[in-house]
Amino acid sequence: MSDFEVSLTATDLASILATKGTLDSKVGQVFKSKSDKALEMEPKNINVDFQKLAVLDASAAGMLMFFNYAAKTKGKQISITNASPAVQQVLNRANLGKLLTIR
Repeated sequence: MSDFEVSLTATDLASILATKGTLDSKVGQVFKSKSDKALEMEPKNINVDFQKLAVLDASAAGMLMFFNYAAKTKGKQISITNASPAVQQVLNRANLGKLLTIR
């Protein structure tokens, strides 16, 4: 059983995907389902909050690349916040900082 959770909330300024646990290929469909919903919401900004994310693997970095592409086609901007040093390292290896904002 996976320890991954993702919630989706929204403010006037942004949709917020808050993650918890391990984001890998095994839970990719769970993340995709919520991220697709975020793309349909009104706010143009989507914040992916990794504060409680323990592990991000390379396949999940690929999912983020596809999510970013889908967001761009809808005129939306993705930012990643609160990544731990280990998660930040995976993001850097995938060169995601060149595609989206990481804070």
